Amino acid sequence: MGLKTVMKAAPIGETEDNRLILEFQIRVLTVLVNRGVLSHGQLEKGLVLLKERTR
Repeated sequence: MGLKTVMKAAPIGETEDNRLILEFQIRVLTVLVNRGVLSHGQLEKGLVLLKERTR
């Protein structure tokens, strides 16, 4: 599982379900970094992409 896979979840909006999806994506990114699957740079890129999607 890589950054592209994590980022393919449903579009983020204002609903409770989408907030849970966002929290899950952040947790998955964090776990992947902790296990050495993603680099810290990829984590930062993923968080920026999530931030852009929530606007």
